[in-house]
Amino acid sequence: MGFPLLWYACQGAEGQPEGETPSSFTSVQHSPPIPVKAQKRLPFDIFTVEDGLCSNAANTLLLDSRGYLWIATDDGLNRYDGHQFRQYQNSPEDQNSLSDNTVLDIIEDSRGDIWVLTLQKGLCRLQVAQDKFTAYCDTSVMTRLGYPRQEMGIDKYDRIWLNYPLAYFDTKTEQFIKISDKNAQGFGEGHNGDFFAVLVEGKGISSLAKLDYAIDTFQVLIIDSLGTISSTNDIKAGPDGGLWIGTQNGSLSKYLPGSKTFIDYGRSVTRSTIKKLFPSPDGQQLWAATWGGLVRFAPGSHEQDSIIRYRPNETDPRSLPVGQALDVLIDRQGNLWVATLGGGLCKYAPSRNQFEHFTHHPGDSTSLADKNVECIFEDSKGRVWIGTKGGLNLMGRDKGTFQVFRNRSWTKCSPDMVSAISEDTATGLLYIGFWGDGIRAFNPETGQFTVPQATNINMEAFFEKKPCPGFIRNFTWTKDGALCAASWGDALQLYKPSEQTLQFFIPDTIPPTLRSNLLSFAYTDQDGLLWIGNTEGKGLQSLDWKKGEAHSIYEPVAKRRTPFSGTFTDYL
Repeated sequence: MGFPLLWYACQGAEGQPEGETPSSFTSVQHSPPIPVKAQKRLPFDIFTVEDGLCSNAANTLLLDSRGYLWIATDDGLNRYDGHQFRQYQNSPEDQNSLSDNTVLDIIEDSRGDIWVLTLQKGLCRLQVAQDKFTAYCDTSVMTRLGYPRQEMGIDKYDRIWLNYPLAYFDTKTEQFIKISDKNAQGFGEGHNGDFFAVLVEGKGISSLAKLDYAIDTFQVLIIDSLGTISSTNDIKAGPDGGLWIGTQNGSLSKYLPGSKTFIDYGRSVTRSTIKKLFPSPDGQQLWAATWGGLVRFAPGSHEQDSIIRYRPNETDPRSLPVGQALDVLIDRQGNLWVATLGGGLCKYAPSRNQFEHFTHHPGDSTSLADKNVECIFEDSKGRVWIGTKGGLNLMGRDKGTFQVFRNRSWTKCSPDMVSAISEDTATGLLYIGFWGDGIRAFNPETGQFTVPQATNINMEAFFEKKPCPGFIRNFTWTKDGALCAASWGDALQLYKPSEQTLQFFIPDTIPPTLRSNLLSFAYTDQDGLLWIGNTEGKGLQSLDWKKGEAHSIYEPVAKRRTPFSGTFTDYL
């Protein structure tokens, strides 16, 4: 984790946008095509055949365990060591050369050997130690040679899986085994060696399936047409009460509590992993911090600039400094602050249409503590607090200097990495979430961190038994004044300052039951429901504290009949 920060004006913005007009898609409610501001050229370091690439048409990339970058192209295989490219191509005089120059896919096995899938000649194994290729092809199994959408995956036993049709190559016996006449859209490995595939069940219908190693059969887990909320990263309520939901795969949707329906925008708005969302106070704009930069979306607008994407422009020092954004916040003056990866703190100046950058400068104690910014928070007095990998920062009133506060932790797990900030307006205390160090109370007047007092837990003994007491993702407050902390690893933590009690809610232990202990966020809506997302693809939950009930938006296949279509990464 770790990202820099930006400030942007909320009205009349121009930037370095990049986009496309989305194609139509199926959803609970159909969203009309969304205009996107015309694309502009973006600066990149560009490598071509003049630099040593086999072809300018690169199909896929692999970073191997040794740090080499492998590039599959239409005219051979490349290996890049950070300085130069090495070419691997077919040579009719050399039987140990690459069998076919059109390379579709690349994977690495547990021995460090490289496997390539070619268009016409099937599999090819590069034994790195011997620097030679061996070709494997069985046309009775590989019946779709020449088809450009061939893909492969590798399971925990180093078996190479093929998708057209579903089959695998046993690297120990060097035999091809056909499993089914079905085709697969993609493969992926989950936790503990689990292996998954997205199977084609029929026209427009797919399923997520998990490999049963005991019988070499894929068991269907999900049949679903949406897939937009299975890996939720953030949820924010707009002024109209609708809940905006952003996911790991970049899907954006809006849940309408009144009608209990979704408006699905798919990936057409952000086109990249969504980290945080922030609806403007007037409800006219939605801001998204994504792995692809900063996105401004004007829902319901059909103007040319209803979507604007902001990315770095190295010819303009006032543009967004880096392409990955972590957090976004609009302060009381209408300024937009954005956290980005490695670019420091930035502010967008409305009048000048420019980003103002704040970052860490070694030797300058008034600069930002670290260039990696995790979160931003404005307290009830209008003070802007910034959580970084190097501690808590308070922006000076001159908006150019920072005061840094560091946590003297009992633990050694990233004690200064601030990942969440919230305020108890009744006492004026800030609650700080640390990545690996749990929750601390912070007194802005004294600048001191303290461990929250809990009469039901011996905190010193707790820290001795649990040296890394929680990777906090974010905070939310319940209607009755309890602080909820979404934790990655320790599920949900509930602290009641008035009672000085701390509770841990872990899956399948205390009702209402949670689906996962790897939480990504918690959010309390206007009705007092607590919404929870996780990073395991187990869906979105709402918890009703009064009734002691948990409700899931996403359900497994046995409880859900909606067909599914999407890519494999939507569900892991």
